Amino acid sequence: MMSVSTQPPLNRRIEHPGPCTEDPIQTAASRCLTVYETLRSGQTILEAFSALLKKYNVDSAVARLESGCLFPASYVLPALSTDPNYAVYYSQTFEASAPLALSEGAVTIGLRDQKPWLHCHARWTDGSGQLHCGHLLPEQTYLAQDTLVELTLLLDAAFEVVADEHTRFSLFKPRVNPNQSVEQGAVSSRPPTPLNMAPGVLVRVAPNVDFGLALLEACARHDIKSAFVHGGVGSVVGAVFDDGREVEPVVTELMVRRGYVDRMSLQVTLDIALIDYTGTVSEGCLALGNNPVLVTCELVLVPTPA
Repeated sequence: MMSVSTQPPLNRRIEHPGPCTEDPIQTAASRCLTVYETLRSGQTILEAFSALLKKYNVDSAVARLESGCLFPASYVLPALSTDPNYAVYYSQTFEASAPLALSEGAVTIGLRDQKPWLHCHARWTDGSGQLHCGHLLPEQTYLAQDTLVELTLLLDAAFEVVADEHTRFSLFKPRVNPNQSVEQGAVSSRPPTPLNMAPGVLVRVAPNVDFGLALLEACARHDIKSAFVHGGVGSVVGAVFDDGREVEPVVTELMVRRGYVDRMSLQVTLDIALIDYTGTVSEGCLALGNNPVLVTCELVLVPTPA
């Protein structure tokens, strides 16, 4: 098993107010079933995803949203903290004044107080055509048209919101759920797509651990040679891209657009969209070893077919 250093570059480390007493790379094994569905318009994104979890009789999933339209819509951005109880925080709530043209989104769906909850970072353009990326508020953001979604159902484990002593936030973390059973319902109306059952791994990465190196270690722990990233919601301390570009503002939020891990060649591709606290959107592939997590990163690794 490889060992992941928790010591990022000195200028890229975040000091949170609480002690770090848990494993900084938390994992849980689960069978995963990927299906394609349609989120129906007129619902909040929380209502729409809750209905899909109920349909398949699971507690948790990760998802990739395709293009769509959101209105009404509310969101927050990453922000500096003025409260000593938090190292970083959120902005005030922004309300869309016109429909948002959703281009893509990454979603974690799980449990909060034993009820469905979700964490969604998305990329969109506003009515003036300006590109945005941010954290959509699930109970206040509505689907204004039907939206296709790739949904990876978690059959044996779930993401559950729990208090995090280190950051003082309540965060999604992996929990084993052995009593769950899945209903293999119909897939979407896309061209025929086979059900894709695979033994995956839920992953949550804590602050000050490099995002890509953490995924290599998660694969090592579960003897995975290579895997695709499903979902992918989180934040990093600024960013360094593999083409040399850097994001200087340290408070960010990101979504993984495409991810792949090859443990045998020690290569990780994390193609992300990111917004920093100045409101600037950056996109590209993160450089391995140079991108420590800010607050959390959560996703599912699904092994590539043998």
